[in-house]
Amino acid sequence: MTNRKLGDLLVAEGLISNLQLSIALAAQQTSSRRLGEILVERGFSTEDQIAECLAKQYGYQLADLDGLRPQANAVSLLKADLALEHAVLPVRVLGDVLECVMADPLDVHATDLVQQATKKRVSLQIAPQGRLLAKIRELYGLEEQLDEVVEGFPLP
Repeated sequence: MTNRKLGDLLVAEGLISNLQLSIALAAQQTSSRRLGEILVERGFSTEDQIAECLAKQYGYQLADLDGLRPQANAVSLLKADLALEHAVLPVRVLGDVLECVMADPLDVHATDLVQQATKKRVSLQIAPQGRLLAKIRELYGLEEQLDEVVEGFPLP
């Protein structure tokens, strides 16, 4: 398969129009955000559609987050803040390989950080970012902490 840009893939699949792509690309030029994020924010695409296109384009498997049962030894290899910041969920250790689920498989910086932190090679699957971040919060027990911070913050 030839390497095509995400926007071109979404147009080719009939998921967004050329006009929607142009609008999102124009918005991207005035920000440091990724195209997929802008498309979802504007309602042109869904996180699931973005993840499916990335999986198809780059030959990654789409992770089933509902059926996913990460191993405790895999999760313990990566600190919660790193997992949450880069939307990376460690799933399983197989020898010197750490199987992970990521929202953005093209984030080389994130995969490099995971490899440095865990001293393991990284094997990837893809999942939609919002659901992946929720799963990371759940596994690391961060939901309660977030609620406490919100409740303890004085409202204006």
